[in-house]
Amino acid sequence: MIIYPESGTYHADYLDGSHTIHYVHAAVEPGSSVQFDTGIAPNRPAFRLTYSKVSDGTLSILFEMAMPGLTAFHTVAEGQIVRR
Repeated sequence: MIIYPESGTYHADYLDGSHTIHYVHAAVEPGSSVQFDTGIAPNRPAFRLTYSKVSDGTLSILFEMAMPGLTAFHTVAEGQIVRR
């Protein structure tokens, strides 16, 4: 995933060889969390990716999706990363 500033906010692009997700907005809570989203469109699913600080060395990750044209997000994957 590549994260970059553009037009006064952060954007991100996720690429895995068969999928590309372009996140067009980021809500940043300094030192606490960042949430990237693709925006809602009638012809494609929407995605939201949230990183939240749980404690020093622990990060929570939540990946969500909304069906095309809908605003209700459903969890696709979630978990935590612990620094060793």
